[in-house]
Amino acid sequence: MSRICGVVAPKLKKEEIVRIIRMMTTLMRHEEWHRIDEWCSEGVGLGHLSIGAVNEEAQPIKDRREDLRIITAGKIFDYEEKRRALKTRGHQFIYEENDAEFILAMYK
Repeated sequence: MSRICGVVAPKLKKEEIVRIIRMMTTLMRHEEWHRIDEWCSEGVGLGHLSIGAVNEEAQPIKDRREDLRIITAGKIFDYEEKRRALKTRGHQFIYEENDAEFILAMYK
């Protein structure tokens, strides 16, 4: 089970975005062992609740330049061959096996 939430409010400061995201993730959490990941900045925030079984790294996943973020709920299968092709073209991945990071690489 995975849940995603977010807020885009350009006029709000980071502290208010953090408060809103924490309220949202708290409402989504049904078990104490659920993992909550959050990322907030001025005007935007993302929250992710998971059991930590798929993509064990904290989300959102960021790209190397840290200008893109992604949260995923689920698993992408059969992406390894395309990932290897990206690596042969010079793309560097942060994580060894993370399908969310692969999506960011394909987006670029």
